[in-house]
Amino acid sequence: MDERNIDRQERIAEALHYGGSVSYGAARFIYAGASLLLLIGAIYYFTNPMQNTEGLSALVFSGMLSFLSLSFAAGSWFANQMYQRLKD
Repeated sequence: MDERNIDRQERIAEALHYGGSVSYGAARFIYAGASLLLLIGAIYYFTNPMQNTEGLSALVFSGMLSFLSLSFAAGSWFANQMYQRLKD
């Protein structure tokens, strides 16, 4: 390959690596928030389950945040796999 294509491929690889790192950091941050919300929601819900819709809402919302975290982690994994392929 010529010099121009190699340089372009290296820039794409570095962008994928940076994007994967940012995505992984976001996944960890969101997952930590979801875990904290799950704990608070569980304590709040189980103290009075019959009259407590806020605790149940917190539990459902923490599940949605966990799914969002999982999708960010999957994006990070995919970006890092592409980075490894381009670097080889």
